[in-house]
Amino acid sequence: MYATQIDPQLGYYVNMPDYLVLAKSLVKSSSVEADVWDGINSAPIAYTPPPGDRPLSRGSISLELGGPWAFYQQFYVVHGLTNALSFVKPQTALSSGHSLWVPLLLHNDTSDARDLILHASLPDEGTLAAKEKRPIT
Repeated sequence: MYATQIDPQLGYYVNMPDYLVLAKSLVKSSSVEADVWDGINSAPIAYTPPPGDRPLSRGSISLELGGPWAFYQQFYVVHGLTNALSFVKPQTALSSGHSLWVPLLLHNDTSDARDLILHASLPDEGTLAAKEKRPIT
């Protein structure tokens, strides 16, 4: 037996519905609501190069999620999936009693050194494991 057949929590994730998302396609469909196979035929599709890596515009001082969350934000842009930036929100699946490591990326795009203070707002049962103070340059 598989773990997903035994553990009801894992089974929940396996049995979730699959959503098809309009993000990027070189196939011309008749409408957004059309069948997923609409517009597919035997005619070849002309080559379209990927947009490539371009720096995202951000404010002078910014804070964003790092790690896998930052990776996918960059991945969407590099692969021309910019529509996904607005509807694929950062998420994770974690049960109670486990730790969640959340890397933060602090950007200072100014020429001045800045001191930033971060405050954590956690639920009553939550705890903050690390408290570090580092200069942002």
